[in-house]
Order: sequence, then structure tokens, then C-alpha cells
Amino acid sequence: MLSSKASRRYATALLKQAVDSKSVDTVIADIGVMRSTFDGSKELILVLANPIVRKEKKLAILAELFKSRVGKTTWRLVELMAEKDRMALLPGMANDYIRQHNLYAGILEVQITSAFELDENQKKDLLVSLENNTGKKIQATFHTNPELRGGVVVRIEDTVIDGSVKHKLEQLKQTLYRTAV
Repeated sequence: MLSSKASRRYATALLKQAVDSKSVDTVIADIGVMRSTFDGSKELILVLANPIVRKEKKLAILAELFKSRVGKTTWRLVELMAEKDRMALLPGMANDYIRQHNLYAGILEVQITSAFELDENQKKDLLVSLENNTGKKIQATFHTNPELRGGVVVRIEDTVIDGSVKHKLEQLKQTLYRTAV
């Protein structure tokens, strides 16, 4: 789901409307529902992007999926995008909205990968440490990758903090190669 200048403009307008109408929490929940639906259905994305499918049919599909599950502010945006025949932008707009909302709310999305499943105390300690270091609220997604051998890799936007044993061993190997010559 690619972001475009137009999808970012729709996301910005939706965030402004949500702030003005004091429905920020409702709209982010609505967008979460939409995003998970888009993530789970490549067919829906293809239908929305298909110029052969009439916009009335696209709106009917979206109404069936979302009208009873989202609030008025979010549904008005969907109708506006349908009227302008811009429904292909909805998946990208959902992602853009989440990014803009998180910036507005001081939330950082973080991916944490560890060699093994972290227990709740380890997760809590790691999140507290990240919140203290960034000064922002952390929204984390946890993954496991046994190839890391130990430690964790934290990805914050474009920054990767690699504290894995695999990475440390690779650094040691490089150091040994340089000094052996």
C-alpha cells in the first residue's frame, strides 16, 4: 500500500476533522479496522484500484464492510473519496493517517525482534527503557527470530538498534579479520 501525496492530504484532512470534532480516539480505531481489512484482503485493494469497477459498486462494497463499524467522521471521508473516485487511495490513506495520528499523539511504532519469546516483565522493562530514551509513548510489535542467537533488534522508523548476539559475533569476526592482517 503505497503512500501518495493525495493519500497524505486525505489523511491530514481526516486528522484535522477528528481533532476539531474531538473524535481522535474513535477515528484511529476506525482506521485500525479499515487497515486490518485492507491488510487481509489483496482482492479488496485490487477492486478499489480497478478502473472498470464503477464507483457506486466500490462504495457499496465499502458500505457493506465498514459503514456499521466506523464512526460518522470516518465514513464521511470514505463517501467523499468515493464521490471523487479516489477509493484506490484508501489503503494508503489508512497507513498515512496512522503515521500522522501517532506523530500527533507522540507515539512511536517500534518493531522488536528477539531470539526467543520475551516474558511480560522483559517486554515491560524494554518498553519503559525505550519510552525513557525517546520521550514518547511506544507502540511495540514483538517478533522472534532464532537466528539472532540472543539479544534484541529494535527498529524505530528508519533506525535499527542491533543488540543481537549474531550482530556482536559478526562485529568480533570483522575486528579479528582486520587485526590479523
